[in-house]
Amino acid sequence: MTTVSDPENEAATENQAATTSVRRAVEADTIRMCIPKSLDPLGEAAARAAYAALAAPDGAPVPLEAAGPKSSWWPAGQRLRVRFLGGDAGVQARIRAIAEEWMRYVNIVLDFGNDPHAEIRIAFDTNDGSWSYVGTDNLGIGQGSATMNYGWLTPTTAEWEYRRVVLHEFGHALGLSHEHQSPVAGIPWDKAACYTYYGNTQGWSHAEVDQQVLNKMNAAQTNYTAWDRDSIMEYAVDDQLTIGTFSVDWNQELSGVDRQFVSDRYPRRPRNTGSAHTAVVARESQHLDVFWIAPDGSVRSAWWHEGGQWSAPFVLSPAGSAAPGAITAVARESDHLDVFWVGPDGSVRSAWWHEGKPWSAPFAIAPAGSADPGAVAAVARETGHLDVFWVTQHGQLGSTWWHEGGAWAAPFSLGAEFSVKPGAVAAVARLNNHLDVFWVTQRGELASTWWHEGGAWAAPFTLSAARSVEPGSLSAVARLSSHLDVFWISPDGDVRSVWWHEAGQWSAPFSIGPTRSARCPGHVWVSARMTNHLDLFWVGRDGSVQSAWWHDGQPWSQPFTLVGGNVAEQRSLSAVPRLSNHLDVFYAGPDGSCDSVWWHEGPGWSAAFGIAGGGSVAL
Repeated sequence: MTTVSDPENEAATENQAATTSVRRAVEADTIRMCIPKSLDPLGEAAARAAYAALAAPDGAPVPLEAAGPKSSWWPAGQRLRVRFLGGDAGVQARIRAIAEEWMRYVNIVLDFGNDPHAEIRIAFDTNDGSWSYVGTDNLGIGQGSATMNYGWLTPTTAEWEYRRVVLHEFGHALGLSHEHQSPVAGIPWDKAACYTYYGNTQGWSHAEVDQQVLNKMNAAQTNYTAWDRDSIMEYAVDDQLTIGTFSVDWNQELSGVDRQFVSDRYPRRPRNTGSAHTAVVARESQHLDVFWIAPDGSVRSAWWHEGGQWSAPFVLSPAGSAAPGAITAVARESDHLDVFWVGPDGSVRSAWWHEGKPWSAPFAIAPAGSADPGAVAAVARETGHLDVFWVTQHGQLGSTWWHEGGAWAAPFSLGAEFSVKPGAVAAVARLNNHLDVFWVTQRGELASTWWHEGGAWAAPFTLSAARSVEPGSLSAVARLSSHLDVFWISPDGDVRSVWWHEAGQWSAPFSIGPTRSARCPGHVWVSARMTNHLDLFWVGRDGSVQSAWWHDGQPWSQPFTLVGGNVAEQRSLSAVPRLSNHLDVFYAGPDGSCDSVWWHEGPGWSAAFGIAGGGSVAL
């Protein structure tokens, strides 16, 4: 097996060596092995039926792979509900904390709660050892039965024992099998010694020893790497069970190969769940600039000036510059524009324009591997300052800033790893020395943090319950320096909001309009053309462009249709008020066109019109 040097693994190896004698002493008294669970034919049929009914997170069909362990993988991005069937609260908390370490490396959410339909159900039967069903085999077990058991973990059990057992069993739940039965495992077993040892300690027959220890899995039905002796899925091998002095100590950490293997199986790079395919800015009251990412990865733009027609679209950054997903733009001065996007290599990129000069060459403000596509936000809290935010590939909030006269700051991260879900991020400067940022957590909560000049970033906090926010749907506005409004789409397709006013608490979340009025996943955009007025836009379930408005002293209006029919791509929407009595809305059509509609006080809403034809915008 070939592995790269890894400080975490080296530290883990030292830790393991220090506790080897203790663990072997424990194991000499009580043999504690995970016994793999398998389904009977009825369970297999039930599992395959339940798996076929799963909806992939991006709405795409879930493929059924071949047979055996290859069919045990969950769809990447799956939320696995986890429920405890009894047990001590302290033991439950320790199990949860360790199990959630897997989420650092997989695009799977382990959602601990009390959902009666949980896919993973944990029991504590002291007469049944520790075990778990493998991957999607969990779907073949009746709702009233456990799919995982911890038979010997107690409040006083050592931490190393918790780590080796819990990481191991949740490895099974994610689809991993025992490493010692890998098709390429190189363990020189002494079969006679194994039959004697496991017969005396476990009461196993020769056939059971073959099944649980000696037999290797079918290579044609298994995804595997070179045998990894450090894998959390590899149990200890005592030298009395092998020919010669071959042995393996107990592993209590995920190896480098474990982490890479599950990262490959459950990749974090999602299909675009981004906040907007179009970005628009009004740097003057009689001028508009709109930006989008083309299917070839180029960044494109068009502009309009009062009294004229829309310009022909032009290329701002060449093909291969951008990953499909979000793009954002800001006008920090009336004669200046800054545009930001995520590159195909995960860099965060930018270009700028100043009146009288051509567009700058694109440049990186954060290096390759910094960002997931689909989420980038920028704000100019002063004319000589920019702050940019994105979701990192390690599931954190990433940021950098620029101040006139200096270079871009080194990128930095906020929050814990894998606490932020790929998708939308929103940032607002309600004062020139204050920032508020919003995002969606891995548990589907609305989360926020803030910064005030002279202080550090606040600890992140949540504003809504788990599973209440759809990733990719988020918009925020400060219509007053003392007030914030945030909007999102719920997983059920409801348009939701929450607000804050200085010296008060955040409001409870509430709905705008009827239930299930928005496409899901989808996007929402809010605009404040006056300090006492809000206009909200979203894509309806039928692909129409929908809107509602609020005016101080009045309830929210009933939603109404701006453009009917299946005209808007679900994750595409942006709007700008270039005057207090005027609005412009932009969206990408299902055919990749860039389209618009406008409103002016008195005449009302215009008919929809095109700015760039079909195939212009990457969907």
